[in-house]
Amino acid sequence: MNCPYCNHKMEAGYIKTPKTSQWLPASEKNIFKRWVKGVRLSGYSYLANMNVAAYYCSHCGKIIINV
Repeated sequence: MNCPYCNHKMEAGYIKTPKTSQWLPASEKNIFKRWVKGVRLSGYSYLANMNVAAYYCSHCGKIIINV
């Protein structure tokens, strides 16, 4: 995959998380609404850490995560 910012080759990898990872709008302060307004990036497991697939560009320092 090529970086959409600088067009250099990106390296495939993952971000390891101990719990569910999600993106939240910066304007959202209510933690109870996070399940409604958030975008889940990884699952949740009581037994194992979860991984979020990601691509990293070492040229411009961007990380791309597919949801």
